[in-house]
Amino acid sequence: MVVGNLGSADPNTNVLGLALLDQEGRQRLWLALDSTGLNMVFELGGNAVLTFGVNDPAPDALHVGAYLWVSDLDGTNVLGWRIEDGGSVTMRLGGPTQ
Repeated sequence: MVVGNLGSADPNTNVLGLALLDQEGRQRLWLALDSTGLNMVFELGGNAVLTFGVNDPAPDALHVGAYLWVSDLDGTNVLGWRIEDGGSVTMRLGGPTQ
């Protein structure tokens, strides 16, 4: 288990949280807090397969809003939901709009 800085692809960004590691030391489940908000990720085979949080990171997300992504075993987003302004729910198939 890791508690503290979980690391980030961006060296200027701190990601604080809690991560559970497998026998090889890979993060398999993590709860992270960064500058965009709180996120929880479940990992399988090196890919995030379930992600949810309070700030949707998809390129078509225009505001902070709760989201849920379900991905295939390759990590490709296949199904998602986002809470929009005003409380409506948008469902997305096949990933975010590019």
